[in-house]
Amino acid sequence: LAVTIFACLATCEENRHPMAKDFDLRHVIASAALDVDRPILLRERAVLLLGSLALAGGCFDPSDDGVPTEPPSPTTCEECGCCPCVCKAGDKVWLNEDIHICHGLAVGLGKEVSSFLRAKTLGILCSMATASTLDASRLWRNRRIRTAVIDTCDVNETEEVRVAALEALWAFSACDLLQEGLWAEAKVRNTLLKAAEGSKEVNGALFQQSVDIRGRALRALANLATSLNNQRTMWCNQHLSLVLLEAVSAGGIVRADAMDVLVELSKNWTNRPGMVAAGLSNLFRAAADDEGLQSDERRNCQFACERLAAAVECS
Repeated sequence: LAVTIFACLATCEENRHPMAKDFDLRHVIASAALDVDRPILLRERAVLLLGSLALAGGCFDPSDDGVPTEPPSPTTCEECGCCPCVCKAGDKVWLNEDIHICHGLAVGLGKEVSSFLRAKTLGILCSMATASTLDASRLWRNRRIRTAVIDTCDVNETEEVRVAALEALWAFSACDLLQEGLWAEAKVRNTLLKAAEGSKEVNGALFQQSVDIRGRALRALANLATSLNNQRTMWCNQHLSLVLLEAVSAGGIVRADAMDVLVELSKNWTNRPGMVAAGLSNLFRAAADDEGLQSDERRNCQFACERLAAAVECS
């Protein structure tokens, strides 16, 4: 009941900011979310409250990549001369409260909670990744959050959870500081490519993937393609090429999303000869004349067509 009252108080903007700065409150709520012996309803309420506090600025530096996952090898202490040290045996490893809050939020992505709460928690992370008051790169460097977001994109998850997870990945992919690392990370890359495919395999059977799933994955790939350091390796990735060509041939919304990725890749001059050889000049020209696309999409395709034409003239 107390956590519910706090959650109601946090719905008021005037209350959220002082609550987010209250160390004791943040610690109590995060501990309640992390305590496996507490009732699941209490833990769910605590997760939602942590989301409100985090968005109010209560999660400035949640990165724990610098915290070792295993204790370091003991060395001889200069003070007591023992190995391992006994004079500092009572010291605790300090995790800042922002990390504690993130670990509490990760509870909302666990298998034991409802799909509704998992989707809600992913929505909170999406908002945190795009908020001007928070640093998406620091949030992504929290191991529990990073692992949970990637895992919830799995094909065996419900549609609601997968859509929310890919939306969160899209939000992280919009951060310039993360784009190169996201594409270089095999697990993230394969997750996005599988989600962008036209069909998925579940228990040996093939199922068509929804437009919502494919669209969000392609939009995340378009964000990654804006990074100059990614453009060459993305164009050379055969899996991505097949996914994009399939999406373009499928038409509809996913076609426009796939064209956005190709437009970004055409901005790298080293990609242009290969794109010309692959016949993308005709593809961009047809898209530029397609009245079914938005005016800005047609204009971008026209620019891409002109870039490839310039590459032909220079060759």
